[in-house]
Amino acid sequence: MKFASLTTTVISAAAMAGIARAPALARSPPTIADSDDTTSPINRPCTRNNLVQCSTGMQGYNDGNDYRFFCGSDWRIIPYTSCSCKNCCKVIADGNDFQCRN
Repeated sequence: MKFASLTTTVISAAAMAGIARAPALARSPPTIADSDDTTSPINRPCTRNNLVQCSTGMQGYNDGNDYRFFCGSDWRIIPYTSCSCKNCCKVIADGNDFQCRN
């Protein structure tokens, strides 16, 4: 009986330690090495949060053409829009919008 109680205590303590640590991990910015090689910009890491940005040449996405994205507060790409050209995306309107210029 005492053995079962000790086991339950150890498992409960380990679970609580994991829960207490999780919020601290969620606040740190992701690194490029953390990301999977996917064919979509969504949820990929970005470096300037809360801003519209342009990028180009993601392997396996949009034939390497430019795309516009918004870097969320958690340093992850949320919405994005594809351009049909290379090196043509330009951020405008004080960082609130973009243009794809051919």
